[in-house]
Amino acid sequence: MERLTEIISKKIISQEEGACVGYVLCPLIDFQTMSVYAFLVCDETEEKIKYLDCKSILSVQEFVMIKNSNMLTFGENMQNNSPIGKQVISADGINLGRVKEIYLNNKKIQKLITEKCEICPQNISIWDGEYLIFSEKRIKRKKINKFQRIDKNIMQKVEIQNNKYAENKEIKNISVQLPYKTNIYSQKLLGKIAICDILGFNNELIVKKNEVITDRIITVAKKHNKLNHLLVNCK
Repeated sequence: MERLTEIISKKIISQEEGACVGYVLCPLIDFQTMSVYAFLVCDETEEKIKYLDCKSILSVQEFVMIKNSNMLTFGENMQNNSPIGKQVISADGINLGRVKEIYLNNKKIQKLITEKCEICPQNISIWDGEYLIFSEKRIKRKKINKFQRIDKNIMQKVEIQNNKYAENKEIKNISVQLPYKTNIYSQKLLGKIAICDILGFNNELIVKKNEVITDRIITVAKKHNKLNHLLVNCK
């Protein structure tokens, strides 16, 4: 099984260009299939967040290998939905600790590791809130039949609705928001509190648990390629 935290921060190497084109910032997870389908990638030289589909990854070892930089697409408006760093609370209000690690098998979530216990992903009833809610009863998820027949009457209704929308003047002038240059971390991290010790290369201490994050800490974290760890391990 793979550890998700070991994939985070790995450099992404383009085979055709022989260059580092970024590093893994955080995963994007589909909680219906319990699988990681993509990663957000940070390119510090351009200060942009990009999107990398898992299907475009050739291999993951010491480095993440892709064919070329064209595999990376714009991902500025996508948000990290990783459970790492979130607190798990039972339906009875018992604190089960913060998620420190996620184990994967072929990109599917097998178990969550907190400071206090191991949790089966099927026991989590709420994923997208501020807290993860643990339920003792396993959740039965509906299986989607990809080859389900489509009712012709439904298709006709959809076509009628689409025609009505097309006639609506309010949707004729739609503007598309293009990606823009941003300061990825500074505004989000300043003043927050670290929830654990974060170490850099050669086990150099970047920030202590319960320490307030400052400009100096952010600068050091950049040198050690640990900004993403600050992002998921602060409150």
